[in-house]
Order: sequence, then structure tokens, then C-alpha cells
Amino acid sequence: MVKWPFKNRRSQRHDQASPAHSGGAYSYQDAAGGYESQYPSDYVWAPYPGWPGPPYPGAQTSPATFQATPMGYSAYAASPTVHTPSTITGLPYPVQGAYVDSQKWRDTSVPAPENAPYLEYTGPDKPTPEDLRRALFIARFSPPPSHWRALIPLDPVPNADGLYAPPIKRLPVELLSYIFTRSMDGEVDSLFHAYFAGCSTPLVIASVCRLWRHIALDLPFLWQRFAMRPCQGRGHYRIARLYMERSKGLGIYVHYAEDSRRGAYPREVCPCALDLIIQNIGQVKALDLLEVSPSTLARLSRVPIGAASSMVQFSITTREKNTSWEVARALSSLYLTTTIREIQWGLRTFPEEIHWSCITSFRLWACKIDPFTLLRILVSAPGLRLIDVKLSSTSSGDGTSIPFGAVVHHRAMGNLLIECDGPLDALMQALDLPHLRRLRLRRRSPSLKEYPSNGWPFANLEVFHAFLGRLRDGLEYFMLIPGGAGFDETALLRVISMPQMERLKMLDVSDLGGGVSSAIFAKLTPRRTDHTPLLPHIEHLGLCDCIAVDGAISRMLEGRHKYGYPLRYVSLRYPYGDQTAHRTDLATIESLRKVGWQIIWGAC
Repeated sequence: MVKWPFKNRRSQRHDQASPAHSGGAYSYQDAAGGYESQYPSDYVWAPYPGWPGPPYPGAQTSPATFQATPMGYSAYAASPTVHTPSTITGLPYPVQGAYVDSQKWRDTSVPAPENAPYLEYTGPDKPTPEDLRRALFIARFSPPPSHWRALIPLDPVPNADGLYAPPIKRLPVELLSYIFTRSMDGEVDSLFHAYFAGCSTPLVIASVCRLWRHIALDLPFLWQRFAMRPCQGRGHYRIARLYMERSKGLGIYVHYAEDSRRGAYPREVCPCALDLIIQNIGQVKALDLLEVSPSTLARLSRVPIGAASSMVQFSITTREKNTSWEVARALSSLYLTTTIREIQWGLRTFPEEIHWSCITSFRLWACKIDPFTLLRILVSAPGLRLIDVKLSSTSSGDGTSIPFGAVVHHRAMGNLLIECDGPLDALMQALDLPHLRRLRLRRRSPSLKEYPSNGWPFANLEVFHAFLGRLRDGLEYFMLIPGGAGFDETALLRVISMPQMERLKMLDVSDLGGGVSSAIFAKLTPRRTDHTPLLPHIEHLGLCDCIAVDGAISRMLEGRHKYGYPLRYVSLRYPYGDQTAHRTDLATIESLRKVGWQIIWGAC
């Protein structure tokens, strides 16, 4: 038996499938970047870039290669199923009683006929390929669409917990496949969670029953992601080979770590795990290298240019503080390809050789750049949707001169994450990002008591207001840590009152100059149904140095709860040592916690 991933299905509101699901091409909108793309509907695609999708330009499937060792393969080999487009025709939906019976599931030892459909039904009425594709084109965490009802032949009755539990052998293969792929959300979000273990998601699914095993072995998506460490008894090497076989040459996503947090640094790193990665580098779509040693860097730097022909995501951090420029430049062979889309760089040396026209996401974790370099990147990467960088102090004394000489217009940028110690006026004045959705400004030296502000965050707040005024879609996420003396309560009120902040879903500001008084909470408090407060769509609210009188916070929270506003996650902190009583506020906080609110209240 299998439990549905949602409760009472009849209580769900079923919206009609959008035109994007009607075949031909599938259009999706990324939640973070605010962009749209279209891909052929023969592929399953979801907003997260790691989900299955069309091959990127230049990508091609190829058989895996393995180092010759005396180790034997697992007794369970991949299914020899031939993946061909479905040729099922007929009425749009199956009639009652038509289902995939595990007793009639084909023997995986017998090769499939040349033109056999991948999915077989025993009933006379079968869904069309378009209907089956629409069943899979579901955004993550969205309610089940109405056409799924036609794919379920039974009329299940919910159990005592309100969950539907039809027999697993009567669930359509399309639905089981979708459930299996969604069970990999953790591994898709972070390859760190894909370590080999007996409880690994693909191995558990393949061990439930004969039907589930056959589906799992025929679903390459389950086997494309795995995490490795320096070999431990060569067991991981054998499992990795098995995963690669079952991925059927569709590409792999690999996390490789030599991180001391999982134990002492090995004196001599066994090369077999790294050998497997390098020998199959042409199939690697994502490579996440964590805390690798200088010897590992040296080996990776010798990978020939063009060998990593399928690389889409590349991430690296190292235990070596100062990597030589020659080694850092040689590593470009791993991402110097037209298929590359995302780079996360943890070396102190700037990666010079990049196909900027292909990049959509770029993060610098250890390397500082100047504002001019940031603007040069934006000009060179018109498709860039996310950039996360650490800026050196502005060259001019007050940081108010435009470093590039002209305003940089960038229509694709949706996420701007910056760390800097000096004023950001010059950068804000030089940027025009009409579709920006997420803005995070963080000071590298967060303590304002130990380090001078040096004009952080702005020498002239009018420059920042003008920057926000150029936004067309409006912000959804704004973080400023810390605010400092130059950004006080009056400045925050003016910012959140702008039309560009009306759609804001998350606000996090710390160390606001002068603290957060009752005036802020009064503006956020809904008083009646026809009165709309500031930030009506806010879901996450974080404020520090709250000096409001008792009752101001409770009125805001109670009003948001009473009138159905989406706020549910709150972090409010008062100045350290402030013993002012907040009995009314605390009572409201406790009552809201009991109904599911997540509220943090403490000193900062």
C-alpha cells in the first residue's frame, strides 16, 4: 500500500490545466528568477534546474566507463528497456478497471519490442500520450490537477487519517514514476544528501516489491545522483558503478567531499572515487567538489579541455587557502563548455575563462571583486539570473561615483546578493534591474560596535530609492544586515511604503539605526477588512532591536491572523539586556504558536 502525498483529494480545488500543459511546448516560470523558458513537452521539467529536462546544447549520452578492477558487479543489473516515444492512442482516459497489474508486468529479462510503448495497460481505453505527459507536468508542491482523477481507475475511500491508500499494483505507472521522482526532492535540492547507504531513496524504492523494482530500474532519474568520499573499502565504488549503469547514459550529478567534518583528513586519499569521476567526466552534468585537497586539485586540473562536454553545474571549495593561479586557470577545463549554466567558486583566485554568455547563476564564496568587475560580468552575461559576490570597498572615498561610466541595464537578473563593507551608492546608481525579485545586502563585518560603518549601506538614501523605483515587477525578498546608523526606522518606512515593495514576501533587517518602535508595527497592522496595511503579502518577517511598547506587536500579529494574511514566520528580537515586560505580546505569541505559527522572540 502507498499513501497519497496529499490529504482528502476531494477537498482540493482542481484548477483546469493551463495552456502550457496542452502539448507542444511547456512554459514554466522560475520562482526565484522570474523568468520563463520553453522546452519540448516530450521532457519532464520542473522549476528546479536539477530536475529532468531537455539535454543542454552539446550534451550527448554515452556509455559509462569503469576502471578495471577485480570487483564484481552487483547481481541486479539495469533493465534493458528501450525508451521510445509512446504510441498509445484511443480514448483520452481509461475506464474503470483498467490498470497496470503487477502479475502482467513484462519480464525485464526479455528485451522490449522495437516499437513497444513504455507503459502498458490491460484495459481497452487508454490515455493518449498528451494526457500522460500532462500528468507529469506538475509544478512542485502544487495541488493535483483534475485530469489525474481519470488516471486512477478506482474510487478509493480515505482511511481514518483522511489519506487515500489504493493498492500499489493498481496505481498507474505514470503516477508511481512521478511519486518516485518526487521522493528524490532532498537529493535534487542538495547532492550532499545522496550519500550511499542502506536507506538511500533509490535502493529503498527498488526493494519494496516486484512492480516497484521494475519501475525503479527503468527510471534513470532515480540513479543519476550520488555523493562520494575517498573510498571506504571500495564499496562505494561498486555502488557508484551500479548507479551509473542504471542511469542509462543520461548523465550523472556527483558530490565528492574530502571534508574533515565527517572525520579526520585522510593521509593518503584512495584514488578510486576520483578515478571514477574523471574517467566518466563526459557524463557528469553537475560536479560538487567540497574541501578537496591540493593533490585532488592537481589531478582535476589535468582534465583535457572539452572532456567535460555535458557539465551544467560546477561547484568547488578547497582546503588550500591560496591556490596558485596556474592551477585555478587549469580547472577551467571542467566548465569551459557551452553547456555550463551555474558556477559556485570557492577559490580565492578569480575564474577568468568562463563562457559568460551561457551562465545563469554565479557565486563567489572566497574571492573578492571590485564593483567594476561586477558590472563587467553583468554586461558579459545577459542571461545571468543570480549573482552572489563579495565586493571590495569602492575606489572613491564616498563611493558615490559610477565605476562603469554608464548605467547597466540587465533584464534577466532576478537575484542580487552582495557582501561589502563600504557604501553601495555607486553600484546602485549604475544598475537598472527591472525584474529583480530578491535583494540581499550584507556587511562583511556585521558588528557595528567593533568596526566602523564606513558609510554602510548608503551615503545617500535617495540613490537607493531611485534604484528601487526602477524595478518593474517589485521585490519579493529583501534582506539588509545590518542597517546601521545610516538606515533608521524612517528610512525603512519609506522603503516598505514604495509600490515596488507591495509584493514583498520576506523582510529581514537587523540593527536598524535607533531600533524598531511601535510606528513600524502600527503601519503593518490591519484594522479592518477594508484597510490594507503595508506589506500585505509578507510571509516571513525578521526585525531586530524592537523597542515597541507592549501590545503593538500583538495587535499586528492578531490582525494578520484574524483577517487571513499569509504571515506565519516571525523573528522579533529586542536589545540585549532590555527587561521591559511584554505580557500582552507574549500571550499572543504563545496562542499563535499553538495554531501553527513559527515565532522567535528573544534578545539580539
